[in-house]
Amino acid sequence: MNIDQLRNFVLIHRVGSINKASEQAHISPQALNISMKKLEDEIGCQLLVRHARGVFLSEEGLIFEKVVEEILYKLDNITIGNNGRRASILKQETLSVFFSPAVGNTFIPAIQKIFHSKKESTKLILMEKETDEILDMITEEAHNAVGIIATLGELPALPENCTLLPIFDDKILCTVISTHPLAKQKSVSMRTILKYPLAIYQGSHSSSNPVCNLIEQYGLPDYRTVTNNLMVYQNAILNQNAVGFINKSAVQNHTALPEIIDDIVALPIRNIPNLKVYLVSMNCYLKEHKDSVQELVDIYKSLL
Repeated sequence: MNIDQLRNFVLIHRVGSINKASEQAHISPQALNISMKKLEDEIGCQLLVRHARGVFLSEEGLIFEKVVEEILYKLDNITIGNNGRRASILKQETLSVFFSPAVGNTFIPAIQKIFHSKKESTKLILMEKETDEILDMITEEAHNAVGIIATLGELPALPENCTLLPIFDDKILCTVISTHPLAKQKSVSMRTILKYPLAIYQGSHSSSNPVCNLIEQYGLPDYRTVTNNLMVYQNAILNQNAVGFINKSAVQNHTALPEIIDDIVALPIRNIPNLKVYLVSMNCYLKEHKDSVQELVDIYKSLL
């Protein structure tokens, strides 16, 4: 057992996938999987439950993960004596960020690249979760992370020791292939949209997201495709005549639907609220990573 194994174990739990974790850890999925199996052999029990949609922790894994996070936290904050003075061990800062799919489709790749160039001493760990899940993980389970969330409605009340910072407002558009019956409209209503099959990109972790919640207010749609695979989502719009959804900023910056952006039309949706994007974190974590969080927000705003 070594520190890298423990860090990678926690990373797998946070991103919910060995493949995604291997990308952030800069090792192959095969090597990471072998490393985790060796860790399980050493511990003497199954820690990870592998399935078609990713990885989750076993009961033993959940217990082990809490112990590991405590160990890593102490290691990252340890100090040593040096000639009678206390000196901090020079260690790379790690900033963990949960983001919802609506946020990830827009700016996350660009943010990661710019952040790395400006804050080389800070390791940025990015994990896609749904908005409700992010709020639960940060507030109820007190995960050491910040969340970038998007909502089309009101957020639940947050604890007093939690900070919610507005970043910006965005608009949700519907998107169709240029030959779709709606393509020549200047704008559409939600009730008109519901007459057609819909394509819903719901992220990797739950069936709830702002668009799904919005749709349910207007009736029961014919869900042709509900997926966490971007290629499947694009294919539904392009080849199955489905209506999809996209952020206005993503259209303007060409950061979503990259394979079909030249073949689609994005239309305003009448009488729906703006998509509001917030940063949320427990106050103690926000204070500990104040400079890096501010850099993250500044980069996000610079991309608008």
